[in-house]
Amino acid sequence: MHHFSDIFHNYFKMSLAYLKIRSGAILWFLLILAPQGICQSVMAMSFTYEERCNTQLTPPCQKMVLAQGLINKETFAQFREFTKDLPAGTWIAFTSPGGNLVNGMQMGALIRERRFNTTISYTEHSPSDCLSACAYAFLGGTSRNLPANSRFGLHQFRGLETAISAEDTQKLSAILAKYVDAMGIDRRILDIAQLTSSDKVAILTSSQIKQFKIDNLGQSPYPRWRLDTTPQGQLIALNSFATNLNGTSATIGLMRVKDSVLFILYYKTNQATLMQAGTQLSIEIGEQSYPLMQLGTWEPKTDGTQGNFSIPTTLLKVLSNLPEDGSALLLAQNALINSSSGGSNNSNANIKGYFGVGGFKNTLQALLNRN
Repeated sequence: MHHFSDIFHNYFKMSLAYLKIRSGAILWFLLILAPQGICQSVMAMSFTYEERCNTQLTPPCQKMVLAQGLINKETFAQFREFTKDLPAGTWIAFTSPGGNLVNGMQMGALIRERRFNTTISYTEHSPSDCLSACAYAFLGGTSRNLPANSRFGLHQFRGLETAISAEDTQKLSAILAKYVDAMGIDRRILDIAQLTSSDKVAILTSSQIKQFKIDNLGQSPYPRWRLDTTPQGQLIALNSFATNLNGTSATIGLMRVKDSVLFILYYKTNQATLMQAGTQLSIEIGEQSYPLMQLGTWEPKTDGTQGNFSIPTTLLKVLSNLPEDGSALLLAQNALINSSSGGSNNSNANIKGYFGVGGFKNTLQALLNRN
């Protein structure tokens, strides 16, 4: 079974150096940089399930997972095991100076897969900080909340033992960008991180926290629908989102064709083989399933594959009537997954991904009203 938490697995295998990359876990006190050696005195991240209080949440006091300490190369596996039986909607409360960047992103991907929420907390021994690699784990929350006086900080990543080459820096930057996009966060946070040396931490302001969608409490966690134009000048409605398949994101495009709407699905993927004849596509809303009829065959595209479908008018109406913070599940059943670089090890699997409906009604209306 392929998990959303493995979304970047293939990228991480590109180089063993990536397993040694860590976002430089620096502790700050009163904005004074502490020596980097302090990282050695911080205990590895541990997890407890206990009642924590946050007046911004409902209810204000509830059972949460307290994730305290330094993220290391074992943290993701430990977190996955600790949270395996917890229900969606569970809050993960971080207090961490950072640590291993890859494990931080894997934690974030798992948090999003399991539809957990994230906040920042504190203990007698650790402040209300989520810095460096912790910040990327935090972004996985379906709902995300930064309490008053908590701090969310970023900086450049660095090699744990050796300097990172320019080529590896570019690759890891691309992975971070893909991750941030999949989480529905404004990419400008990466500009802030890139401009902050690894021996310092940029603490984001409250306005940046809201502007970049880091704190989205009370808002939809999913990207909104948007209008764009094709190279041929045709109007198209777009929405991109992550899937449960490693290294694969999805983009839905809606185009008006005469008096009907064409549903275009593009999977951006590093899989050599993804779709096959017989793959069944549907949109699930609550207990209701809406099948989509494929028009033609799957076509290979740059870095992915694309299929065209007809979408029932009834489904367009249902999506238009959902609340702005609602979501729907796109399900591709019986996809052909290539699990080896040589293309010889294939298996069938279901590809799933939630997309938001924020802006859908107005976007669809503009599309249909276009002359």
